[in-house]
Amino acid sequence: MPISWRHHFLGNRMARRTGFSAYKVVISNVRAREKWLLRLGGREDGYSLLKAYFESRIGLLIRLGEPNPETGEYVDNRALKLAQLEFTESDRLIEGIFLKGEAGVIKQVFDLDGEQNDDPSYVIGKTEADLTPLYFRFHLEDGHRFGIAILQTFGKDGLKGFLQDDLKRFGKSSHTIKLTQYLDEKALTALAKSGKLQDVILVNSGKKTTSRKRLRDTSVAGCKLVGAKQTPEGAKLTMRLHKGTGWPVKVITDLLSSRKKKDGLDKKLDTPFGEDYDDVCIEITQGGRKQTFSLLNPDDSPVRYDKTKDVTIGDNGYPTFDSLRTAGNDVWESVSSMLGWSRT
Repeated sequence: MPISWRHHFLGNRMARRTGFSAYKVVISNVRAREKWLLRLGGREDGYSLLKAYFESRIGLLIRLGEPNPETGEYVDNRALKLAQLEFTESDRLIEGIFLKGEAGVIKQVFDLDGEQNDDPSYVIGKTEADLTPLYFRFHLEDGHRFGIAILQTFGKDGLKGFLQDDLKRFGKSSHTIKLTQYLDEKALTALAKSGKLQDVILVNSGKKTTSRKRLRDTSVAGCKLVGAKQTPEGAKLTMRLHKGTGWPVKVITDLLSSRKKKDGLDKKLDTPFGEDYDDVCIEITQGGRKQTFSLLNPDDSPVRYDKTKDVTIGDNGYPTFDSLRTAGNDVWESVSSMLGWSRT
């Protein structure tokens, strides 16, 4: 009896890596600068607001784009469907499974156990989308200016962009809900202390060769460079200021204290080429995994956790909900510890 296309299509994903990314959940009223101080009841009850959002989505297929008024066709073919939703009000926790995917192209699906000259077992039409299940959890504890969102990734599939666009549409008339990097100076310093800060990275986009050579004479926060490396990455060149023994934690605190303004970083980066860099990143090794954080573009640098070895793969080829919940809770314990939030 032949095995269905879906078995092969999903089963082939078993080798994909399972990870989690952590983000800050910031809520504010429209045209207001001050962020909500999350608290039970009243106008700044972030848990109730997000609960209303998720309840409005359960079971619905949400298209993130809008149809062309003249042709009725969609340019943006992304879609979300909230397939599972659970609340733990005592912990101000919302978790579940979103299905996400994108239509717009015709895909041929083949049975990999079939003959080489077999026809496709199934053809996905241009208006059809293969939706990937991804776990999420939102912690919206009272007494803080932000909550924490922990979003699963599966291979290259992630949820953040899709979810951010739908949250924007949900609250556009009265408030904004943003997912952004949660790391502040305290949390990044704690991360550095628990791991090893080895590389400070200067990103140079198409600058002159002479300025790249001068990168070798750079020091960081008064700490002299050991073993500079030039690494071309696409159209950019990155200079890794590497210290095998690790940079002092003070380097992180000095850089973070001045990261809000590029002029402030220039004072900490004693480099002869002046302003010939576009970004400053730090790379921290923790638990055998390297993570890179941008100091000038912090929203592009979520903290990522690799949990491939900690999840159980179900019959459909995807991690089971219970194993994702357990792994997600481990991530939450790490995040809350770095933030210095007391756990009861």
